Amino acid sequence: MGKKIVSIHSVAIFLWILIVFHFIAFFGDLYQSYNGLDKISHFLGGFWLTILFSHLVQRFKWPEGSFITVLGWVALFTIFWEFHEFLADKLINNGNLKMQVSVSDTMGDLFFGLLGATIFLAWKKLLLLMEAKS
Repeated sequence: MGKKIVSIHSVAIFLWILIVFHFIAFFGDLYQSYNGLDKISHFLGGFWLTILFSHLVQRFKWPEGSFITVLGWVALFTIFWEFHEFLADKLINNGNLKMQVSVSDTMGDLFFGLLGATIFLAWKKLLLLMEAKS
């Protein structure tokens, strides 16, 4: 592989986009107003985690058969994020905003996080195939 597909700059830029998106949605009460916005947030989170882990694969030269490895790390982090939401509801939340509405909401959050990861990995593979042809 000639040039890097994922740079540390893309990791940082996308993280800032994700943080700004979340703060605007959270403090603007947009998660309550727009039903699907939570799913977009989880999709972007999975996408960003995949950017991060893809960068780590390149940086530390992990084995290139790492589609499942990267997807596994993203799955683990999305599960931890759901634990975080559950604990925030139980320990911190004063009842105004419930992060864990139902089991279907949790399953949707996990699905959209993994969907974001899968789309990024497919896009990355396509870029690598195009690079190999040129």
